[in-house]
Amino acid sequence: MNRAVAHGRAFGPDAGLAVLAALDADALGDSPIVPSVRGDLLELAGQHAEASEAFTEAVARSRNEGERAVLSRRAAHNTALASEPG
Repeated sequence: MNRAVAHGRAFGPDAGLAVLAALDADALGDSPIVPSVRGDLLELAGQHAEASEAFTEAVARSRNEGERAVLSRRAAHNTALASEPG
């Protein structure tokens, strides 16, 4: 997971998404980390509708109220960006 984040920051979000896609997502069970990282990378790539979906999935997986609040705000922010014209 850390490698996906690092690659996304160093080489761009598409590189991070490629690393993330190669990971065994089931290894972390129902942890919100995988969709949260995916959402972050998709947001960086300008894929706001997909980022919102990933953050929404992370919200559903999280058991921490503070974490859910942050992820919900990020989902809403990306939904708003996705609906902007142009």
